[in-house]
Amino acid sequence: KKPLEPHHLRHMIGFVQQAYILFDELTVYENLVYSAELRYTEHGKDRSERDATRLRRVNSCLSLLGLRNQKDFVLDKNIGKGRLSGGQMRRVGIGVELVAAPAILLLDEPTSALDAVNTRIVVSVLDRLAQNGVLVIASIHQPSRKVY
Repeated sequence: KKPLEPHHLRHMIGFVQQAYILFDELTVYENLVYSAELRYTEHGKDRSERDATRLRRVNSCLSLLGLRNQKDFVLDKNIGKGRLSGGQMRRVGIGVELVAAPAILLLDEPTSALDAVNTRIVVSVLDRLAQNGVLVIASIHQPSRKVY
């Protein structure tokens, strides 16, 4: 069996930073679509097939992350009517990586600064990912082991 080349690994691994990088002037949906366009490439398919796959992944992520009702919220708190909580913003940050369908997801402090409710939601999402075959590795100082 041939060893994996580094350029193959980057398509297999997603990394969610503690301080996520998002475009504040875009909506939740636009952030996910933009990330999908940058990160998800599948050679051998025509553009319309790739676009359809990207949109399916974006919509799947919105559902998994519980953000379907917030998809049109602009991330910048000073713009528009909708406002996202810290937990929702954290889930958008996770979604930006999930649209690339990584086999391995690394997360730096995914529950940092979240209240108990949002911590449970984020941990539940990570648990569902793990149950669906994604290797989830996270550094977490909080919450307690009871959440898991």
